Amino acid sequence: MKTIAVVTVNYKGKRDSIDFVESMLRQNTQGNDFKFIIVIVDNCSPDNSLSVLSKRFKDSSIVKTISSGRNGGYAYGLNYGIKYALASSRPDYILAINNDVVVSPDLLSNLIQSIEKTDLNVPLLITGKMFYYAEPNKIWFAGGYFSRLRCMGMHTGIGKSDSEAFNKSRELTFATGCMWFFRESLLETVGFIPEEYFMYYEDVDYSMRVIKAGGKLLYEPRAVLWHKVGASGNSGSIDYFFPNRNRIYLSRKYLSKQERAFFLLFFISTRFLKLMQFFFRGKLVNTFKGIKERFTMQIVNDQ
Repeated sequence: MKTIAVVTVNYKGKRDSIDFVESMLRQNTQGNDFKFIIVIVDNCSPDNSLSVLSKRFKDSSIVKTISSGRNGGYAYGLNYGIKYALASSRPDYILAINNDVVVSPDLLSNLIQSIEKTDLNVPLLITGKMFYYAEPNKIWFAGGYFSRLRCMGMHTGIGKSDSEAFNKSRELTFATGCMWFFRESLLETVGFIPEEYFMYYEDVDYSMRVIKAGGKLLYEPRAVLWHKVGASGNSGSIDYFFPNRNRIYLSRKYLSKQERAFFLLFFISTRFLKLMQFFFRGKLVNTFKGIKERFTMQIVNDQ
C-alpha cells in the first residue's frame, strides 16, 4: 500500500487550515490502494493557531500538527513538514498544498492514478485544476507557463468559466505552488524547495529546477480544488516588497543578460504605471518597494 504525506503550512490561518483538513479527511479511499497522513506545519503564528489546531485534531491518527520553530517563510515551512514526514512515515508520495484551499473528495485517488502512469525514471511534479473558492466554477489555474519577458509564472484560464478546453492533461513550464504532487525520489534529484524567497516566486524557481533536471511538470485536470485566493498571505494591505525583490532575483538567476535587460525595462515601466494608477485612485502605494534589496541577495545554487 502506498503512503501519501500531505504537507501544508499555517500562519495565522487556523480557520482555513481546519476547512482544508476537514475536506482532506473526506477523501474517497474505498477501493484505492493508498493511505495518507496530514502534516500541518505552524510557522510560529503569533495567535493561538498551534494550540487550536492541535486540540482540534488531537484524536485523529491521520493529522499531526507541528511547529516549525520560526517563521522562515512558506518554502521553509513546507520543507520542514516534508522532512518531518520523511523521517516519521517514509511516504512514497508527497502532496505539498496551501492551507487556504478546499479539495475534491477524489483528489488523492486521481493524483495517484495520474502519477502511476508515468515513467519512474523521469522527475515529475503534478498539479491540478484550481477554481476560485468564492466563484466555484471560475478558473484560477488550469495549467501555466513561464514568461521570460515578465519573468513570472502565468496562469492559463484565469478568470474564465470552466469548459472542456481545460480538461486535457498536458506538460507545463510553470506549476503553481498552491498544489504539488510528486514522488519522494524527486527530492533526491531536484532538492528541496528554495527558501530564500520567503514568499512568492519560489514556485517559479522550483518549476524551472524540475525542468532543468530533465523532469516534467504535468497538469492533471481531474485533480480539483477551490482556492481562497490571497488568504494564505494574511496581508491586509498591498505590499510589493517580496514580489518585486523576488522577481528581480529570479531574473538574475535564470535569464540571460539580454533577457534581463528587456525584462527590467518592462518591469520598471509597469511599476511606474501601477504607481500612477494608485495615485489617481487617491492611494499612496510604493510600487517600487523591495527593488533595491535584490542587489544584496546572493544567488543560491540549486540544492
